[in-house]
Amino acid sequence: MNIDMDSFRESILGLLVYAHVELGLPVENVLPQIKFVSTEQLQELACEGICSDIKGWTTADDLIYLNNNLDIDIAYDKSIILHELVHYIQYKHSLNNYNSDCITWKSREAQAFQIQINWLQTTKSEYSSLRVNQVMRNFHRIKCPLP
Repeated sequence: MNIDMDSFRESILGLLVYAHVELGLPVENVLPQIKFVSTEQLQELACEGICSDIKGWTTADDLIYLNNNLDIDIAYDKSIILHELVHYIQYKHSLNNYNSDCITWKSREAQAFQIQINWLQTTKSEYSSLRVNQVMRNFHRIKCPLP
């Protein structure tokens, strides 16, 4: 992956500001550590089973892993980075404690997806609504076990 780091940092800061505003939090300019990795590495880090369409993963210790196939000049790919930045902020501000229970995870995901979709619509970005709808449909199919 060949990216201009100054442009990348500027894009990340803009997305971080957007995420803070959407979450109703004061804006901070502290960037998380971001590592670009292969799809295989991302699957090993984030997946318990097969998750071939994974594009990003955020850990509770301020580290974001992004698929090295992402193109930061493409709106949908940039929205994936925003999605991961929302998780970074959630963990940093304990909006939803880092808890692996299904309900908490779904709540964090729903919030990140909503901000991602809002950004795509607000920026009038070209993106496939079919692609977003498919991701959301698959997300909503995940059933949490009853306590």
